[in-house]
Amino acid sequence: MALKTRAAENYLIIRFEDFKSDPVRVFKRVVEFMDLNVSPVAIKNACWKSSFQQAQKAEQSLDSVFRDPCAVNRAGIAYEYQQTFEKCMHDAIDKDFSPYLDWLGYKPLLS
Repeated sequence: MALKTRAAENYLIIRFEDFKSDPVRVFKRVVEFMDLNVSPVAIKNACWKSSFQQAQKAEQSLDSVFRDPCAVNRAGIAYEYQQTFEKCMHDAIDKDFSPYLDWLGYKPLLS
């Protein structure tokens, strides 16, 4: 079965970049896909609670508990991986996942 068909039947694909560019629209798509009755105010509130700033606050509160120097939430910007991953990481990901990355609209980085 083709990936597009399988995706349409079983799950909804959400790209981080799309969520960053318009979180309310994307979250509304999720709510509709799940056939939930959620008010626009609740959707906006959920988007605010999942914002980068809120995730950073949550991560910082865990720092005192776990004392992990490696932050998960770096800058919270779309396509950040293009600057932070080393070339060998991009090559390995492209090698194994190129058809999926193409389908999702991600282009290989130029060397």
